[in-house]
Amino acid sequence: MYTFSASICAEQSPSLYEKAVQLQQQGDYKAAEIAVKNSIQQLPNYLPARLLLGDLLLHSGKPQSAEKELTIALNLQADSYTVIIPLVKAKLFLHKYQPALSLLNSYPQLASEDEYFLLQGNAYKALTQYEQAEKSYQQSAFVHGNTIELYTARADLLLKQGQLKGAEGVIDKALAIDAHSQPAPVSYTHLRAHETSLHL
Repeated sequence: MYTFSASICAEQSPSLYEKAVQLQQQGDYKAAEIAVKNSIQQLPNYLPARLLLGDLLLHSGKPQSAEKELTIALNLQADSYTVIIPLVKAKLFLHKYQPALSLLNSYPQLASEDEYFLLQGNAYKALTQYEQAEKSYQQSAFVHGNTIELYTARADLLLKQGQLKGAEGVIDKALAIDAHSQPAPVSYTHLRAHETSLHL
């Protein structure tokens, strides 16, 4: 009887998971979250579902729940290339800067990932280790090239150090990047406003 029930769960869970993936692709994140949670109820150790749920929770602005799910996935031996970067993002959202930095530094093999050095720099910046932050941003530019997100992070770093003219120059470089090629992750108006407030 147990074997029969387990086989039913095994069949149902991937089906629910696949439905969740489809809903995510359609942009229906709330329904996708419900579907993948149902999948996990059927098969708690189904790693793709745990990873998907973590991603959906992070997208929905629920970093604490995302951190929980992604930590479970990591403990279930999820591939570090799929779980570490989103887990670090969740920790940064939760202001867990040192744990996020320690986690990144524990996986130097992920340095080839697009956001590795950027997130590392952001963690250093939050910890007011500005020299280390700049080194990480430089490494990100060297490995992956300059992006709007990287320019924005560097501008914010300069603002935090009171280097207003330098920050303005970096913001101008960010604005010069074709907006159609990369979506801007933050409001440059906010950075300009922050810069203006420092002038006052």
